[in-house]
Amino acid sequence: MHIELRVVNNTATVKDLRITGFKFSVKHDDEILWQDEGVFNSVWEKVGVGDSVHLQKDIELKLNTPGAWALNVAVTVNGVDVSKSVPVVCISEPTTDLKDVEVYTDIPNQFFAGDDIEFSVYLQNASNRDIYLKIEQMTISILPTPFSSERRRFRIWLQPFSRVEVFRFHPWNKQVISKAGSYKMNVFVKTISDEKFFETNIQVFQ
Repeated sequence: MHIELRVVNNTATVKDLRITGFKFSVKHDDEILWQDEGVFNSVWEKVGVGDSVHLQKDIELKLNTPGAWALNVAVTVNGVDVSKSVPVVCISEPTTDLKDVEVYTDIPNQFFAGDDIEFSVYLQNASNRDIYLKIEQMTISILPTPFSSERRRFRIWLQPFSRVEVFRFHPWNKQVISKAGSYKMNVFVKTISDEKFFETNIQVFQ
């Protein structure tokens, strides 16, 4: 199994990030089925506010039975342990059509220049069944600004009538839309056999 980790600088200043260790484990009903730990010993200098660094790791983990497990990930960043637990689902085939998937955002359609704006973009399951998506490409852009965010080749598990955050716009990015005027936010999502486009208008007042 190939794992890619994103470590985000969510502080308010530029930081050097030194990542020195990692630990992975898989649990089911509080029972540890597998674990692995080791050393990354990687340093990234001057990581900007809101920017991320990527770590990749190949692990020897095979899940032969369909079902859901908890993957626990812990990394040591600048001497501090940071951990996260995410569900891992073993399936036979991923979902490739987007007919029951909707794009949702909580961005305000109107606000004033200089406001601290924070919003997210979600993929939402409009059906009563689990959807296991394999996304080939997702692009979010705010026009007419040059702002663009892109992710490629990732997987998402959408439980019935649930939604998953796929992008977050932080207040420190507000200079992107700090001038009065009309803007459009576009979201493009593509799988191997389907694609979906979402657009919303934004009005910024002086």
